[in-house]
Amino acid sequence: MTTLIRLLGSPHIEQSGHQTRGLKGRKAWGLLAYLTLASRPVSRQRLCELLFEDADDPRGALRWNLAELRRGIGINDALSGDPVTIELGPDVTVDVHSLASPEPAEFDVGFRGELLEGLSFDNAPSFESWIGLERQRIAAAGRALDYRQAVELLALGAPEDAVAFARRAVEADPLDADFQTALVASLVRSGAHEAARYQVARCRDWFRREAGVEPPASVEAALGAPAAASVEMTEDGVRSLLEVADAALSAGAATVGIGQIRRALAGTPEENTSLQALVRLQLASALIHTQGGRGAEVLTLLHEALARAELVGDRSIAAAAAREIAFVAVQNGHSMEVDRLLARAEGCSPDLLEQARILCVRGMALTDAGRYGEAIACLDEAITICPPEHARQVAWCLTLAGRAFLLQGDAAQAAVTLDRALVMVKTERWTSVQALPEALRAEAAIMLGDTDLAR
Repeated sequence: MTTLIRLLGSPHIEQSGHQTRGLKGRKAWGLLAYLTLASRPVSRQRLCELLFEDADDPRGALRWNLAELRRGIGINDALSGDPVTIELGPDVTVDVHSLASPEPAEFDVGFRGELLEGLSFDNAPSFESWIGLERQRIAAAGRALDYRQAVELLALGAPEDAVAFARRAVEADPLDADFQTALVASLVRSGAHEAARYQVARCRDWFRREAGVEPPASVEAALGAPAAASVEMTEDGVRSLLEVADAALSAGAATVGIGQIRRALAGTPEENTSLQALVRLQLASALIHTQGGRGAEVLTLLHEALARAELVGDRSIAAAAAREIAFVAVQNGHSMEVDRLLARAEGCSPDLLEQARILCVRGMALTDAGRYGEAIACLDEAITICPPEHARQVAWCLTLAGRAFLLQGDAAQAAVTLDRALVMVKTERWTSVQALPEALRAEAAIMLGDTDLAR
């Protein structure tokens, strides 16, 4: 018998497709939501403080509600001990977990709502604060999921399917220019040009009325017809342009480098699928790492690169594209997507350099989540396995490790780590990155009381 727990929308439990009588009491639902979303086992004392501090017998109330969960879900041998762990088993699915690892066909697009919709916890103020933040986080994850799937479907050549996801993202946040751009592009590519023009007009009205500004140019640009194709180039010609671009980017000439990659993309033969994937990946990477790109253009390029690479079995490009999408997710604060994307990259059996890059992104995500010990271990592994000839990657890992030490409060270790990073950055003449480890090293110096060095 399969069990589906619905925490989004009006909460209920389904067993083998039929809705059961569920759980008794809103606090049982609150307890289930908290345990399901917790990243680690939770002590009974913490659960009592969150949900049952007003009860005459908080521990007794907790025991009763845990028993109610076991009865309602049908798991008699779980939810025991201290701290309390929740192991639901392979036959039990929780809808909110699908936000972290979905494919378009796996998530019920017709069923979405607020976490524990309609339930309030006024007599449990600590829990009320927690669930308020979780509702915001999950709503943001839902919007990010809709947007990502719209971009993926566009990359896969299914614009009609992309429209539904992009439209729902826009309805949730009409002032997000990336969502608007994805919707307009989906409408244009599906042939609904009039609807696309109407959407641009609505977007313009929203931005003017709510923000007092014009929408970003990317929204209206999504209406335009594609630019006329450049003269097709040979593969050697395209690769020569990519080499010129790489040299320009390494020298800090981002505009020149990106311009060369755009020329390469315009001249790449459409039938050369692997080269199409490579050029898209390099353009997206350049936009991300030199201009802070993280919007619709970057994600569309990356998903197109990933789709093409997987089509021809180019595992190296596929791993790099998935890892860059994960990097953008970290930058955008979409933490629920990162593990799935990095697992997809790791599934491509990458070489040691790519493994180090994947670990680096994972270390960034763990740092942002406040899991500093795990982050530092991850970054140390990246430094260990990275081939020594790729000194810039090692320097970047050291910089991120120094940041993690700083946030952990270990200024002394941060200083040692960042000094190593700065030596490598200067040796490599990596001027475009040098400011970051210098700023972090100055912060470490201030924490250590060395204001002269900080200056």
